Amino acid sequence: MDEQVDGDQPPYRYIPLEDPASYEAFARRSLLDQLSEKTGVSIDVIKPRLETIDSFNTRIDLLVLALGIDGNYANVMPGTPESGGWHIAHLTPAFRQTHTKTGSKSYENAKFREFGMSLGPQQVLEAKNVVVIISGPQKHDLATQLLAYREFDPTFPLSIIYHPEVIDRVQIFIANDVGIEGSKS
Repeated sequence: MDEQVDGDQPPYRYIPLEDPASYEAFARRSLLDQLSEKTGVSIDVIKPRLETIDSFNTRIDLLVLALGIDGNYANVMPGTPESGGWHIAHLTPAFRQTHTKTGSKSYENAKFREFGMSLGPQQVLEAKNVVVIISGPQKHDLATQLLAYREFDPTFPLSIIYHPEVIDRVQIFIANDVGIEGSKS
C-alpha cells in the first residue's frame, strides 16, 4: 500500500503507524482490522523497502482505488507516466490540504508530508482485479470527468482504468451521494 514518507530526498523513511498521517494506520482502523475480526484471517500490509523500491515486484490480486482531488489514486499524482511503477511521489498541495483540512473524515489536522511512496500505473495494469470506489458529493465533477475518459491521460491518473490491458478487470462503484444517475452503490 502507499504511505507517507519523511524526508525531502533519499534516504526516505516511512512515517510511524502512530503518526496521525499514516495511511496504514487509517486502513487498519477503517477496514483491515474489521475484516480480520470478521474473517479470522490476518491481513498483511505489504510495502516495498524504500532503499530498493525500483526493484520491488509483487502482483496485486485485488487493488482497491479511490478517486482523489487531482484525478489521482493512491499517491499517483498528475503527470505520472504510464510506464511508472513503485515510486516516491511529490504530493500536490491540493492533495495534502484536502486530506488534512478541518472536517476531513480521514486525516483532519494531520501533518501530511511533501512526499509519499506509491504504486504506479504499471501495478494497475498488472492487477488481477481493480475496484474503484467513488463517494461524497464533492466528487460529482471528478466522477463525471473520469467517466468521460476512453483512454489513459496522465493529467488525470485514474484514467489508467481505461487502458485496454486492464479495462476488462475493473469495476467502478459510485455512491449515491455523488449524484450521478445510474451509478452503482
